[in-house]
Amino acid sequence: MLTFCSSTDSNNYLRGRKGGEGDGLCNPAWHDTVARLHFWGTIPVNLLNNSRGVVFLSCAFAFDCVACPDHEPEIETMTSNTPNSGEPFVPTKLIKHFQANHTTRDAQTSGWSALWDSQQNDLWDRGKPSPALIDLIESAPWPSRERRRPKALVPGCGKGYDVVMLALHGFDVYGLEVSPTGVETARAYAAKQLDAPLAHNYGEGNQEKYPKDQRGEVTLMAGDFFKRDWEGKCVREGETFEGFDLIYDYTFLCALLPEMRRDWGRRMGELLGPQPAKLVCLEFPLYKDLKLPGPPWALREGIYYDVLAGGGTGVFDNDEAAQSALQRPNKGPLERVARIRPSRTYPQGEGTDHLGIWQVKSW
Repeated sequence: MLTFCSSTDSNNYLRGRKGGEGDGLCNPAWHDTVARLHFWGTIPVNLLNNSRGVVFLSCAFAFDCVACPDHEPEIETMTSNTPNSGEPFVPTKLIKHFQANHTTRDAQTSGWSALWDSQQNDLWDRGKPSPALIDLIESAPWPSRERRRPKALVPGCGKGYDVVMLALHGFDVYGLEVSPTGVETARAYAAKQLDAPLAHNYGEGNQEKYPKDQRGEVTLMAGDFFKRDWEGKCVREGETFEGFDLIYDYTFLCALLPEMRRDWGRRMGELLGPQPAKLVCLEFPLYKDLKLPGPPWALREGIYYDVLAGGGTGVFDNDEAAQSALQRPNKGPLERVARIRPSRTYPQGEGTDHLGIWQVKSW
C-alpha cells in the first residue's frame, strides 16, 4: 500500500511501505498495488509514470496537442522550443495571429473568435478527450453533494471532447467558450457522441461500466470566464449555486496573457465548490522557455502555486524565480492536494505531463 498525506508542502513525497519517508522513489515491484489518497479513496498506481514512480503532493498536469494531419503542428514541440535545445525559436501560426492584431487583454476574445469563425480551431484541437483525465475519473467515484450528480465546469472547452467524456461518466457538465461558433461546433460534436460514443471516451474495456441511463447532461455556453453573466445558466430551477464539484483546466491558463493569471486564480476560487470539490489542472507547456511568446504561454509548477496558493501574479521570466514561488506562504484561495505524473497522456506531452488537484483551502 502506498499512502499519501495531504499537504501544501511541495517537498513532501511518496511514502512507501518498503522505503523510508521522503526519498521520492517508488519500487517498480509496487506498481500493482494501490495508492490511497486520503481526500479521495483509491487510485491505482498504474496511473503513475512507471519509469520514475515519483509522486509530488502539489498541483500540475500538462498535455499537448494532437495536430491535424493535413498541416504542420501549430503548437510548439519539445524539440524546437525546449530551452537550450540549440534550435532557433520559430513562431507558429497561432502566435503570429495574436502578435499581429490581438496583443492586448481586451483583444483576446476577438482573437480566439476570429480563429473559430475562419475554421482554424484545428490549430489547437486535440482530437479526443484527455487519457489522463479518463484514468483519473475511472479510478474512483468522484465526490459530490447528496441527491444529485456531480457538477463539472470546463472553461475554454474547445470542441467539447472532455465535456462529453465527463457527461458519459455521470457528470452534469458545463462547457464554456468565448466564441458562439465554437459553441455550435461543440454542440454538434456532443450530439453525435452522446448518441453513439466512441471508445476513446473510456479506458480500455470500461465502456460497459457506464450505462446510458447514468449519463449526465451537457450544457454548452458562449461566455467570458472572467464575467459572471453566464453563471445563472448553471443553476436549475429550485437550486442554489454552490460552486462546481470539478473544474478542469486543460490548457486554458496557457492560452491567457500572463497579466490575466491573477484573475484566473481569483475566478477559480469563486467557482469551485467547498470541499470535497476539486480543481484539476493541466500544466502546459512545462518545457517552453518562459521568455518565449504565446499562446501557448510557458508555465511552471511555481506559476500555478503563486496564483492559486501564494496570492501572487504568476508572472516570472526565469525558472529560478518561478521555483522560488513554491516557498511562499499559502495566502491564496486554494491549497494543493496532489501532484502525480500519469502513465497515459497525449503523445507530445509524454515525459513532462503532470496531473494535479487543488481544493478550497482548509482554514
